[in-house]
Amino acid sequence: MDTVLRELSVGQKIAAKVLWSTSIKSGKKSNTSNNTADSSDDDDSSDDEEDRQTSSRVMQLTMRQDEIAAESSEIQHRLTWRTNDKLVPGTLVAGVVGGVDHSGAWIHVSQSLRGFVHPTHCSKNDDVHTLNKSGPKGVLRIGDVVRCVVLKVDVDKRRLELSLRKDVISEYACGGDEWRKAGAIVVCRLGLPQDMSVMDPPAIGVQLDYGSFGRVCVTNINEEEEWCNFDKTSLLGTYKKGLILDTSSSTKRRFDISLRESHLMVGYSTKTISHYSKNDIVSGYVIGVSKSGCFVRLTPTITARVMLKNLSDGFVKEPKSEFPRGMLVEGKLLSVNKETGRLEMTLKDSIVNRDDDDEDDDNQALDYKDLSEGLKLDGYVRKVESFGVFINLVNTKGGLSGMCHISECSDERIADLNTIYNRGARVRVVVLARDAKKKEYR
Repeated sequence: MDTVLRELSVGQKIAAKVLWSTSIKSGKKSNTSNNTADSSDDDDSSDDEEDRQTSSRVMQLTMRQDEIAAESSEIQHRLTWRTNDKLVPGTLVAGVVGGVDHSGAWIHVSQSLRGFVHPTHCSKNDDVHTLNKSGPKGVLRIGDVVRCVVLKVDVDKRRLELSLRKDVISEYACGGDEWRKAGAIVVCRLGLPQDMSVMDPPAIGVQLDYGSFGRVCVTNINEEEEWCNFDKTSLLGTYKKGLILDTSSSTKRRFDISLRESHLMVGYSTKTISHYSKNDIVSGYVIGVSKSGCFVRLTPTITARVMLKNLSDGFVKEPKSEFPRGMLVEGKLLSVNKETGRLEMTLKDSIVNRDDDDEDDDNQALDYKDLSEGLKLDGYVRKVESFGVFINLVNTKGGLSGMCHISECSDERIADLNTIYNRGARVRVVVLARDAKKKEYR
């Protein structure tokens, strides 16, 4: 289109046919049509009456060679709001880009009809790389002739929404009636309007078009080996291709999306409860914390519970601050109930990082009676006081703990134990004495 316009100059002779004309009378317009093509929404007037009142006349011309040679009755009707019965979702139209900015593009379908294209529908080939770099202006230029499909029509507001995406056009051209169906690949802009919030966090909301929004579970943002602590700040406003999951509902306008490259390539699949077994090392995201522990999301539909005593080898004073929502954790499954779907998990390093040779758990775990004088053990600092350090012992039944008096904490004098020991620090200890009757040891 730019090339055609650059070849035209003022005064140049061209071959054209008049489609319709408009007379300007006393600051008002009236229209006459020279063929059956639609022109505007005003009433027609006779030529004689127009000649008496006209100060100027505007004509709509066509330079299309096929229309110049055709009879007036054979010329394609121009779409207007008066022909809104033809403006239904799925209608394929051609147009010219009239404007482009960060909010999208305007397409002139005819002289009196234009439609809006959301940024996620501006790229014919879903070029998210260019969209992220330059926005809609990177994939469209004013004057481009484009093929598009009608997505939505609001006659009352006279709003027409279009898509330039090849996949959407193909969907409707092949007789489809919904481009947002399960299994479809879409272009998403990450982030929601300020007055909206995402459901069931941690997750990130996405926009599919002007009025369609979706949700991406934190486990479906990246491949599992690329998981990291959830921080949506760097993602907001970016464009990504996503896969609509079968848990979506187009009628309820609720769309679940996956951004994982593997899902885009081979389709969606996720682990079920049958994939998990006791002692499996798994990763997941903290989704909620209470006084009794926390819950960790392993997949969009599977969550494991971590009891307070299993959060750490050390003492956890403020679980909510130490295990915030969206934090990535690694743990070991203590139990898997495949009938109820319940999983119990521990985040204790002493258990998660235990060597396979030491993992007969309860069979090899030490009981109180096994703690003989001189026995060396590993442990974690649970609490630091002015008079000593409380230590949780590793690989003991029931999670045995003991206290190391300040006089036994170092060969040198210590003024403040907090300068040497921190809660959760791993330490090596030796049993100095044991009282079998009182079941005490130090």
